Amino acid sequence: MAWCHDAKTGRKIWSEPLHDEFYAAPVAAAGHVIYAARSGKFHVLKAGDQFERIATNILGERCDVSPTIAPGRLYLRTKLGSNRITIWCVGN
Repeated sequence: MAWCHDAKTGRKIWSEPLHDEFYAAPVAAAGHVIYAARSGKFHVLKAGDQFERIATNILGERCDVSPTIAPGRLYLRTKLGSNRITIWCVGN
């Protein structure tokens, strides 16, 4: 599930199922919230008072860690099988 709460009051504004399994914490960047799923899907939501899915990107490799944010870049670490780890860099 993805949730949006009012930061001052704690009141829930909305919640929506993402239909995936998550070990990593979501991260926020540039007005978006990114959820990295174990399935290798990266759910990108607009940060706001209404649920809006911007994209679901599929890398096809398991992800158990939160994305890392750097200026103009997003780093993703995925794992395929027991030995191969991939570091992805998305940005300019």
